Amino acid sequence: MNQDNKQEKQVNILLVEADEAHVKFIQRAFATSAYRVRLTGVTHLQEARQHLTACCPDLVISDLFLPDGQGLELLPPDIESRRFPLVLITDRGNEQIAVKAIKAGALDYIVKSSASMADLPHTAEQAIQEWGRIMERQRAEQLLRKREEQFRTVADFTYDWEYWLSPTGQFIYVSPSCERLTGHTAAEFMEDPQLLEKIIHPSDVEDFRQHATAELANEAAAPLDFRILTLKGEIRWIGHTCQSVYQPNGNWMGKRISNRDITERKRAEQAIEREQKLFVAGPIVVFRQDANNSRSMEYVSPNVTQFGYQPTDFTTGKIVSLVHPSDVKRVLSEVHHYSEAEAKFFEQDYRIICANGESRWVYSFTVITRNSQNKPIYYDNYILDITERKQMEEALQKSEERYRLIFNHSPLGLMHFDQYGIIIDCNDNFAEILGGSKQTFIGFNMLKSLRDDKMHMAVLAALSGNIGHYEDDYLCELSGKQVFIKATYNQVVSGKGKFLGGIGIFEDVTERQQASDALQRRNNELALLNHASQAFNSTLDLDIVLVTVLEGVRYLLDIAGVSIWLFDQKTKMTNGSPHEMLVCQQASGLGEMQIRGARLSLGEGVVGWVFEHGESLIIPNSEEDERYLNLFDQTEGDIRSILGVPLRTKGETIGTIRMVDIKVNRFTPADLALLESLASTAAIAIVNAHLYEQARRDAKTKETLLREVNHRVKNNLSAIIGLLYVEQRHAGVKNETTYKAIIEDLINRVDGIATVHKMFSASEWEPLKLSDLVEQIIDSALRALPSDKRIWVEVSPSPVQITSKQANNLALVINELTTNSIKYALPERDTAHIIVQIEQNGKPIELMFQDDGPGYPPETLEQECYNVGMVLIKNIVQDGLQGKVIFSNNAGAVAIIHFRPHE
Repeated sequence: MNQDNKQEKQVNILLVEADEAHVKFIQRAFATSAYRVRLTGVTHLQEARQHLTACCPDLVISDLFLPDGQGLELLPPDIESRRFPLVLITDRGNEQIAVKAIKAGALDYIVKSSASMADLPHTAEQAIQEWGRIMERQRAEQLLRKREEQFRTVADFTYDWEYWLSPTGQFIYVSPSCERLTGHTAAEFMEDPQLLEKIIHPSDVEDFRQHATAELANEAAAPLDFRILTLKGEIRWIGHTCQSVYQPNGNWMGKRISNRDITERKRAEQAIEREQKLFVAGPIVVFRQDANNSRSMEYVSPNVTQFGYQPTDFTTGKIVSLVHPSDVKRVLSEVHHYSEAEAKFFEQDYRIICANGESRWVYSFTVITRNSQNKPIYYDNYILDITERKQMEEALQKSEERYRLIFNHSPLGLMHFDQYGIIIDCNDNFAEILGGSKQTFIGFNMLKSLRDDKMHMAVLAALSGNIGHYEDDYLCELSGKQVFIKATYNQVVSGKGKFLGGIGIFEDVTERQQASDALQRRNNELALLNHASQAFNSTLDLDIVLVTVLEGVRYLLDIAGVSIWLFDQKTKMTNGSPHEMLVCQQASGLGEMQIRGARLSLGEGVVGWVFEHGESLIIPNSEEDERYLNLFDQTEGDIRSILGVPLRTKGETIGTIRMVDIKVNRFTPADLALLESLASTAAIAIVNAHLYEQARRDAKTKETLLREVNHRVKNNLSAIIGLLYVEQRHAGVKNETTYKAIIEDLINRVDGIATVHKMFSASEWEPLKLSDLVEQIIDSALRALPSDKRIWVEVSPSPVQITSKQANNLALVINELTTNSIKYALPERDTAHIIVQIEQNGKPIELMFQDDGPGYPPETLEQECYNVGMVLIKNIVQDGLQGKVIFSNNAGAVAIIHFRPHE
């Protein structure tokens, strides 16, 4: 503040000082000064802040230490945000506080003293002047930054890629637009001066190097077009221009280069080039005709040769028109129409005649050039051979007609929907299946309006590229019709892979489903009957079988309860006493625990009525039928429908099957037929169970009796054999040897019979293997051998079985043949050999008995004389076995017996 304007301008100073004495001293100092000063005093930091919020003083003089804080707190944290200068005063100053104050932004730091406070006006003047210089410098810096920012913005936001290249080839500046063109940032180019050459297309690198050499030599270089490979791998065309940069003194500073993306321009140039070639070698033939001269063409493109003609054929008037005679009238009429209608262009399809006489279809695009009176001057006609397209369209039209016939006359319901799930077409069968007209469904948005979740998911599957299936009972939202349908959805894609929507195929399968349900029910019924039959046949535990069957009936028919009632034979009276009762044998479902074992008199309730009359009965509503007898109020109070069927076998009723349910009219004739079939099987099983139980008791009785008889027969045979032994030991006849031999033969025969009895008792009188019997009988007969004699026996194994009667006869025969071998094969030696073979190749059984003794005497072979044993054998075979015996000799005695097997 200079001396001239001291009196002109008033300086506003805010004094923040809590010491009243110091305030008065400072006020006196400013009052005696030559400045116009308005001194405002506050004592606290909070008051100072309120004052600064209201106005901005020219200077703030503040004590460092205030009652509510420090004076430094008046300065903002950011030095750039300061609005006023601050001078700190303190009576407890030191160097550290002074440094801290200056760093915080205070212009001066004064320690209170008489001299310093008296000089405070001068200090304030210097502070205000310094603050003015600071503000002027800040404004200049801000202006400079603003201008630099403007220039930088212009450079950085140029659309083209700009850069400044130093004389040494280093990048001085690269604009950010480089990233838009190349994918690389400006920083990447600054760091790598060779990056530009690295991304240039290999075919253009050499041209760029020559251009860059000229640039660095400060030579004039023509603009250059080259290709680059972007960071994404794209090929872009760059238009490259450069200009030298000089200082005002003429020093060369390098090159300013501008790179512009000319990819689209290059593509346009290439397209123009292709179009130019199109009229020479392409498929489009160009005719230019004077609108006022129809006899010749002004221009015909060279590629007219594809039709077998030369351009001169038309320009010389040799050929006037290519149009097929059948189409000439129509073509000329259309040309006249469009010419009069002031059209700028028009299109036509017609046939032409080629030089070889072939007819071809062409597409014609004609541009009309008009004069100032809007009259046609020229017709520029562009024609393209579309014969193949016409053929394809014709084939497509026929195909579409066939498709439309199939679509409309299909026995299935068909509909077509777009990619949004909106029905755009359907046939009559589709509308009929769902109960509406075609107009009802066309436009229906299935994705938004379908309420059936399964149908909605099937449509979504088709729109997602999969096949959607639906088969269920469907309620149509539009018609309210409920129908069991089978639907298949699939997407429709064009030949080029474009998604066009989808198609739905609908079939009314209500009757088929009903038939299927009926068949399933029938199968379940048959399965139940089969299961019941198997259960009845697999076990005779009647309670288990009946529980299984009753549970099956409940599951199949889904009813409340079912029970079986049987006539109690113990209560049967010949005089028809009313005490005869029916007993609940088994029950399943409603009240099963209470009614199982319950008893009813004949004729009592529905069960008794069915039994007494022997007739099936359906009661639709028990409340309306007096035959219903509710004996179990607490368990069956809700019964409404009843079905009863008698259990009958061989014309006799043995019980009743009863089914119950809580619904009215629950049972149908089909249920009745099923229960009657089940009742027939159950009745037989029940009777069989009773018969089995009776047979079991009878068999047990017979077993006990047979065991007793076997025991007594065995004891009696043993007693007979014992008596014969006693008789043999005490016989006193003259011919004792002969007598003993007779007794011994009798003992052997009775012992053989005892052996047979023993074997059949062990097998419970089931048929025996003949080979086992032969071994036992021979072994029994050989017990009479002297200790110094031995006979080897060989019996061939055989599956042939015989009855007890056959066994007794064969035991006697085998015993006689063995006894004969003992008598005649051993007298002259100590050992002998017996072979027995059993065969059944046909109907008769053949048993061959052979020893290695001297054989039968001639009179036996000639049937002139037999001993007692031979006679016994012959008679037993003929009479007992209904067979025959043949005696022969073959290295010993051979007896062959033939007899029929047991029936």
